[in-house]
Amino acid sequence: MACIVLYQILPKAAVGITSLSEGIVSLVGVVMYWATIDGLEWPLALPILVGAIVSTPLAAFTVQKLPIRSLRLLIALLAITLGIVTLLRAMSAN
Repeated sequence: MACIVLYQILPKAAVGITSLSEGIVSLVGVVMYWATIDGLEWPLALPILVGAIVSTPLAAFTVQKLPIRSLRLLIALLAITLGIVTLLRAMSAN
């Protein structure tokens, strides 16, 4: 969101940049973990890699098809939902 405000990047470009960077960061994270720790725990690494590989083209396709207004509403609803779920989990853990 800061990129949109500060650098006047279009929302679709911001989502695309975020998706690409998340994929790269996930891949680098798995490689660095594998390089620094003896072996790789595939039950942890596999979901990260699959999620990164699947989400990047899916995000690009979704952003291409949705109008900007719908995209903003969808992102806002997902952020609010994620925040509520996180709060509920934190409150139930105590």
